[in-house]
Amino acid sequence: DNEFDPDNKERWSAMVQELVACLDEYEGAVHHAKLEYQWLLEKYPASSSLLLSYAHFSDTVLNDPKGSDAMKMQASMLEEGELDAGDLAASGGISFGAGVLDADVGDNRSVGDSSRSSNSESARIRMWKYVQSWMHLILGTEELKLVHVHNRVKVAFFLLIVLSTVGFSLI
Repeated sequence: DNEFDPDNKERWSAMVQELVACLDEYEGAVHHAKLEYQWLLEKYPASSSLLLSYAHFSDTVLNDPKGSDAMKMQASMLEEGELDAGDLAASGGISFGAGVLDADVGDNRSVGDSSRSSNSESARIRMWKYVQSWMHLILGTEELKLVHVHNRVKVAFFLLIVLSTVGFSLI
């Protein structure tokens, strides 16, 4: 009995439901973490270490390197005394939607910021290449099965779109 048999619909259905439940739990945890960071940053707006922690969260979990770099720059300005909590409050503080700062720090940006964001992007590319170099050792033959299932899903989706379009045009 092969549990990864493509024809074992009950097993695949259970796995998909479990995956969706895990993704829902992850999204809830991310939302909760963002709310907690918002509360902490409203309570301690002059904490550069807290802002750096949120920048790390924004970069790694929210995958927002540009917002993260902006927060790191603002934390640096807080540490150097170029910016204080009053400046943050007057400018609106931090926007938690996309992780981008509302504080008007655009005039203070330097060429170093663009190189810092390109460094983080190149680090991501290096990490992706590294993972790709040994991924076949972990997935082995399952990778081919996953690609096959992925292609079947794409074909089924395409057929669904075609059938929907034809059905809509006949109505």
